[in-house]
Amino acid sequence: MTAKAGLVGFTRGLAHDLSPDKITANCVVPGAIDTARPSTSLTPAHHLTHGTITGARGKPDDVAAMVRFSVVQAGATSPARPSTSAAGRIWAASGRVAALRLKC
Repeated sequence: MTAKAGLVGFTRGLAHDLSPDKITANCVVPGAIDTARPSTSLTPAHHLTHGTITGARGKPDDVAAMVRFSVVQAGATSPARPSTSAAGRIWAASGRVAALRLKC
């Protein structure tokens, strides 16, 4: 959790410092995601005690979809004309929630 908070702060700082040059910085923060684990590994203890709003863990494809969504929102479909309207945003991807956009 501390590492994610550090990345959020770093992203906000980058967005602030780079915005005069029309460079955007945004962050996708994955939550509880089902990832492949070897059959011999134990389920992490925090998976037993921490749930999600929907009661389901997200899939890696959910994170990929959020990255695609955030890139389009940031205007990266046209690198020659980047949008600064989506700078410093934190995009959460967890438990199959489509999008949670927190304006920084």
